[in-house]
Parts: sequence; C-alpha cells; structure tokens
Amino acid sequence: MAWVGRGGPRAPRAHSARRRLPGRRRAPEHRRAAGRLAACLARRSRRRHRARPPRAMAAAVATRDRARAGPRLAGRPPSAVGAGQGAAAGNAGGALRPGHRLPRPLRRLRPGRGDSAGQAPAGGAFPVCSGLLHRGPSDPHRLFLPGAVRHASRPSQRHRDSGWPALAGAALVTLAAAGGRRSSAPGDREARLSTPVIQLAKPVVSDLSLLMAGAEDLDDLIDVPGMHSIVVGISKDPNAKIVVLLIPNGDRVPAYVVKVPTTDIAAASVESEIHTLSALERLLPGWVGRQVPRVEAVLHFKGRPALVMTALAGTPMTTGYHRWRHTARPGRVAADFEMAGNWLAALQAATAGPRRPVELCSGLADTLRSRFAGDTWLPPALEIMGEARRRLATTAAPRTAVHGDFWAGNILVDGNELSGVVDWEAGSISGEPMRDLVRFALSYALYLDRHVLSGVRVPGHNGLRVGSWGAGIEYAVSAQGWFPDLFRRFLQGGMARLGADPRFWREAVLVGISEVAAVADHIEFARRHLHLLAKFSEAG
Repeated sequence: MAWVGRGGPRAPRAHSARRRLPGRRRAPEHRRAAGRLAACLARRSRRRHRARPPRAMAAAVATRDRARAGPRLAGRPPSAVGAGQGAAAGNAGGALRPGHRLPRPLRRLRPGRGDSAGQAPAGGAFPVCSGLLHRGPSDPHRLFLPGAVRHASRPSQRHRDSGWPALAGAALVTLAAAGGRRSSAPGDREARLSTPVIQLAKPVVSDLSLLMAGAEDLDDLIDVPGMHSIVVGISKDPNAKIVVLLIPNGDRVPAYVVKVPTTDIAAASVESEIHTLSALERLLPGWVGRQVPRVEAVLHFKGRPALVMTALAGTPMTTGYHRWRHTARPGRVAADFEMAGNWLAALQAATAGPRRPVELCSGLADTLRSRFAGDTWLPPALEIMGEARRRLATTAAPRTAVHGDFWAGNILVDGNELSGVVDWEAGSISGEPMRDLVRFALSYALYLDRHVLSGVRVPGHNGLRVGSWGAGIEYAVSAQGWFPDLFRRFLQGGMARLGADPRFWREAVLVGISEVAAVADHIEFARRHLHLLAKFSEAG
C-alpha cells in the first residue's frame, strides 16, 4: 500500500519507514536543520577516521632561529637544512609540504641570539616541541617528524610577544595518551618516519649530569644530549612555569620531568614542591618514585630553582574524562571516584596524626577581602563561608598529608588503576585532609557541561542544562540524580572515614569553593567561584 507524503505517492520500503502519524507535531525547522548538520558531521568524522587512523598528536613547533630558516625550508633537501637553521610545524599529513610556510605565531624562544657558525644545538632548534620530533634509529644525528601526526594545540593568537610563547591547550597528548593504539613515537622504525627536517652534529650521550652542568638558558635545560625533549606546558599567568619531559633515546616513556619557573611567584611554588616531596620521601619511602615523584636534582636557573624529578607512569585522568560521553556513563564516573577515594584513603591512613577540630583554610576571609575589594558579591560570599566554617569547627578529623590541588589533571591513571599524583606545589605533610576530598569532587562536577552548547541538556544528566557558569557544581550540590548521589556519597564516605560528621558535607563544599576563589592563579576563574559561592547564599 502506497502512502502520500510531500513528494507524492511512494512505494513501501523494505525497511521500516518513519511515517507522520495523525496528530503528531512536526519538529521545528531549526531542530531539523541541527539534526541534519549533526548527521553530516558524524559521517564526515567517520570517513576521516577510516581514512587516517588516530595517532599520537603533535602540537606546534617553535623555532630557535626562524629568521635563518627561510620561508620555504620544507621544499629543500635534507642536506640543505643546516644545524640550528631549520624548524618544522606538524601538519595534518605529518610531513612538511613543499613550499609550506611556518605560521606567524611560531617564534623563537630567545630573540636576538643566533647560533655560532657550524654549531648545532642538538635539539635546541625545537625548544617548543610537540612531542614527537625524534632521532632516527640508523642516524642519531637527524631529527624526524612522524607521519600522520596532528596538532594537539597551537600557539596562542592572543599573546604574540617574542618572550615566553604560550600554547593554547598546553596538555599535549603523548604516547600513553593514545589509548593503547599504535603511535608514532621515539623507537619506531625509520621506515615509518617522514623526511628528516633537522640535521644534528653533536654526539648522543645519555647522562643526566649534563643537565646539571651549569644551565644558563632555557635551551640548555631542553637540549639534553641523549634525550628527547617534550615541552608539555607553558603558561603566562603570574605562577608561570615551563614543564619539560625528557625521554631517553631508544625508550618510549619519559624518565624525568623538568619544571622551570619564569616568575618569582612560580619560583616560590617550585620551592614549596621541593620541600613537600623531600618530606614525603622521608615519611613515605615506598610511595616516592612510584606514586609520588622523586626529586632528582635542583638547578639554579637565572636565580630561581628549577626542579628535576622522576616521571611517573600513566596518563592524566582528564584524558579519559574528556573522551566522548565519558561523564555520561555512571559506571565510568563511579570508577574515577573510587580510584581517587581509595588513593586518598591510603595516603591519609599512612600519614594520620592527632585529631583536631576541622579548620578548613584559615585566613580565607582576609585573602578574599584583599583580592576582591569592592566586588558586590563579596559580602554574601563571606557570610555563607563564615557560617560553614563555624559549623565545621564543631567536628574533628586527624591531620594528614595533603596534596592541595587534587583534581583529575594532576591524577595519573594506568588502565583501571591510579598510578600516581603529580604537582605537589600546594601540598603539606600535616594539613586538613578534607581539602583533597572536596577539591576532587568540585573539579569533577565543574566540567560536566563543557562539551555541550548553551541551553542544551547535558547527556547522561537529566537535571543539568548548560546555563550559568558553575552549573555542574550547583547540580551536584542541590539536584537529584545518579551523579549528585555519587558526589554526596563520596564526600560523606570520606568524612566518615576520617571520623568527621558526614552531615557537614555541604559546608565542606562551600568552604572548598571559597578556597579556590582565594588561591586560584587566574583571577577571572577565582572571581567566578566567588560569585558561585554568593549564589548558594541566595538559594539558602
């Protein structure tokens, strides 16, 4: 039996056709258009991934002396690329196209300083490396760009100065972050590599002592003979640091991490991390080097301490967090919370001290007053924070070792296990353990809506729609659903384990929000937490 639609009579199809039933409302035109666009993008994505399987991605490469490279370095033969004169930028195909121009934001790291004639920097020509330029196995004096690499981040378009380059999305995806897929990385066969892009002249020597032999410039820290240098973080905020991974030749995993402060505020943070890690090594010798980094050396770089520590196995939990629909699946989210909770329980049990009344973040009020003087949201925020701290002071908990910034970006995961925790700048060997519990739960809830358009319901969370900033935290604290229940159980269970009253979990969350407002490096990020805290005051 034929049926009549907008296109006239049609024969019945072999498969089930979607018919317009009487009384059924037709979706608005903008929704139908959005659906067609989503289907088109999905088809294009599937075709692209079938044509080119995912590999370890690369970020933009900054050159040390771009002026010498010339605008058309890529079209020249390998022999014509002099030491210290070339630079490469990873493109979609992984190889440099003939006539490929280096993007304008790729600037040298040390302006005005050229290489001496005939001297190769042995890696210094790519001080900001996306991670996968490496020496070929048959010729260790050549650097190769792997085939089929893609950008993980790009130079900042906002900060175009020639000082410290900034990378947008500085967390680069390395070998382990590829999810077990075969990747182009140091140690791969040379047949899978593209044309060599930089010629080296120094011999390859694997010796960490060379790193400690009086580094005078950033290139001296990045340029370690026998090591592949990967810059995984460059920031421009007041607490600015450069983080470099060092991978020994022939190996596939990092061996060392170098953290270089570029401001006095960052130097104080690095000094604090050095003291905390050294104290943890005396307190927890079985943890350091396995789940906590070990301090290998402290360098004096331009009057500031540069920290060299062991690299830990695993990838940041944020790698899985931001995968497609990860936070929409209750089982996966519960596994993340379980890993974090079990690790904190072990740390707190191993370092538990005397019990004292809970004093979360003393001195917060003065810090907030000085930081946000004149902000209209400050009075209600201070009022609700003060009331929460007074209630928490009626319960007690032991003092334990505290990480201080325990969020998914500082947690490393290897398979289904938590393999380590990094970035101990805000840590202490005797602090308030509820800080870590609250920080993990808050940061996990904060980013639930980051991949969804404004006004749209967040997949997997019926009560959460993208609206004002911090909607994920408001949802976790005040709404009903599987995630708010998990959020509260995590906090209540952790507080009960510490011997504190679990009924005060909400007060702990409010003080945790105020702590972020007081200590966050980015002032706008801190201000938004202050406004979020004031909203809870209005909601009662």
